[in-house]
Amino acid sequence: MLNEVFLEHLHDLPAFVQELTRVLKPGGVFAFDTLTRSWKSNFITILVGQSAMVGLVPPHTHDYRLYTTPEEMTELLANGGIATKEFVGLTPVFTWSELWKNGVGSVITAWEKGGPIEISYLGFAVKHQKK
Repeated sequence: MLNEVFLEHLHDLPAFVQELTRVLKPGGVFAFDTLTRSWKSNFITILVGQSAMVGLVPPHTHDYRLYTTPEEMTELLANGGIATKEFVGLTPVFTWSELWKNGVGSVITAWEKGGPIEISYLGFAVKHQKK
């Protein structure tokens, strides 16, 4: 069974990680994606994405204070005995030709894997094996 949690919407990420630590088996893998707390992610996801003009997502969908840097994620997981293994950036793909066909909300048509982690990132971590 695969469950998806949008980490950037959790009001108590440390409590989530504590519960994750409890339920994840030793050697178990935690895969995630979330938004990075940076000026670029704030600009794209909140100032542009939630603006009335663009309307990619409804206003107040995201709260910048809930975004997490990879360094913070690494520390939170490490405190629960879960080691991060890799981070990969996600970058929005802008398709300007769609603007004229389908309106402003269609400009970001996909997210591309790779590149900087300044906006959004994928990651995975593994819970330490018991000795």
